Amino acid sequence: MLFTTLAALTQTERERARDSVERRRHVGKSFSGRPLVFSDDQIRRAVRLVEEGQSAAKVAFNPGMSRGTFYMKSNAVER
Repeated sequence: MLFTTLAALTQTERERARDSVERRRHVGKSFSGRPLVFSDDQIRRAVRLVEEGQSAAKVAFNPGMSRGTFYMKSNAVER
């Protein structure tokens, strides 16, 4: 009996998630998770400042990102 109840709950949750994704696709909303905090333009500006000689730690600290995030994003963005 317990197994049947858990299986029913799991199935209901799957259907709910599937319906939510379909609604978001229909409306055109993103469902890819956490929103981006820093734009590509901000990253490009930070990369340019580092190339001009400023330290990566200071450049990253100014908009409120960590140095590790700066390096990760600067490698991912097209220049």
